[in-house]
Amino acid sequence: AHPNAITFEGLGKAALWSINYDRAFSDYFAFGVGFSYLILGLWETSTNIYIFPAYFNFSPNRGNHRLLLTAGAELGVAEVRTTNATSSANTSSTGFSFMPFASVGYEWRTEVGFLLRGQLYGILSLASVVSLTPWIGLSLGWAF
Repeated sequence: AHPNAITFEGLGKAALWSINYDRAFSDYFAFGVGFSYLILGLWETSTNIYIFPAYFNFSPNRGNHRLLLTAGAELGVAEVRTTNATSSANTSSTGFSFMPFASVGYEWRTEVGFLLRGQLYGILSLASVVSLTPWIGLSLGWAF
């Protein structure tokens, strides 16, 4: 068996993309962490966003074709910088977010370690208005 996996996920648990590492500690359970980084810029404002998902995977069946259930949370850190070109007044601020998520999906693993995952997420926003956002994710990776 291949207890480790590295995946690239498009959309998914970290909004647009993430690189993730999973470590299985049994045939059914795994723990994973990930990282994503986004840069947004508009006129005199730039925003750097760092997203760190941490999660547990559960698969009730063994084999190459598996049901995959995931639950976890992402910590988001946003750094906003505003530069005023006409004066020397520059501002900077940092914000944090914590968003729990859960998903149900499908995983296909080959004997040599290639893996493909498709997941349907529910991401809970705990901002001033609590909301549940449906989302999708597609992962490609390698188990070793």
